[in-house]
Amino acid sequence: MARLLANQLATIDADAKILISHGTRRTGGNELVESIADELGAMVAYWSMTPTLEEQIKVLADAGHKHMAILPYFLFSGGITDAIAQLVSRLQDQFSELDLRLCNPIAVSSELADLIVDLIEKP
Repeated sequence: MARLLANQLATIDADAKILISHGTRRTGGNELVESIADELGAMVAYWSMTPTLEEQIKVLADAGHKHMAILPYFLFSGGITDAIAQLVSRLQDQFSELDLRLCNPIAVSSELADLIVDLIEKP
């Protein structure tokens, strides 16, 4: 999965990355997302809990980052990804000195299909 997300990020010029997921309050439920974010060299943000996207943008801006890629950890576009896009637009207005670049969700691809087949075939 990290490889699919890395491909999304490869097309964006950014000095910082944020992986945004829905998030869960279940113990250990966010570990996979946090592991993938670490693999990507990204910070993690959550839609339904903290740290939020706005909080992570502030942390990165305070650290001197100006160009941020925001990668939704969702398979397809939908209500939450639309709301994330609206939030990024508002945050871009709020932080006009920053360049916030929103990537697309993972979406259908042959690489995703291969990943699913690999997961199914593993014993």
